[in-house]
Amino acid sequence: QLERGKQWLASVRKPCGAWGKTERDQPRVPVTGLISAVLPEVVERETLDWLADEWQHDLASDVQLTYKGAFFLLAQMHPQAPTKHDLMERTITLLRGEQEDDGGFSPWKGHPVGSDPWCTGVALWGLSGCASRVPAQTFERGVSWLQSRQLDNGMWPYHYLDEGTAMALIGAARALRSMKEQ
Repeated sequence: QLERGKQWLASVRKPCGAWGKTERDQPRVPVTGLISAVLPEVVERETLDWLADEWQHDLASDVQLTYKGAFFLLAQMHPQAPTKHDLMERTITLLRGEQEDDGGFSPWKGHPVGSDPWCTGVALWGLSGCASRVPAQTFERGVSWLQSRQLDNGMWPYHYLDEGTAMALIGAARALRSMKEQ
């Protein structure tokens, strides 16, 4: 059954090598980065090249979205990822600088809504793949922010309750693992 799912996923890949949320959607960095991180076996080199090119383009825009940078970093853990050290370093520096004063992450620093669990989880997950180049304090502050916002039932208050909680939990777990390994 898993193989059929992978075949389907490969069949809905866009001609550029990326994925959107649906077959009719445009290619998206978050969707493509997530697939690259969790199912690397369906990813081709053109997928990784597209992600790098798209993120490079986004870096030149007025607003850089933290979660897009984090998903780019996740894809860079793929064994076929092109060596783009400069782009990775710029992304790590950007994400570290985008961490809010409260320790969390938002779509961009100073976003009117402020830090949220989904952005914080995604940023921590992305940075954890480069943990040797990220100060432990970045992870500590992010995990502390997540812990301080967690509800008694274990979820986080976010408009995408399930997805926000999942990303917050993945990010916290990866950050804690990275801190132990440092």
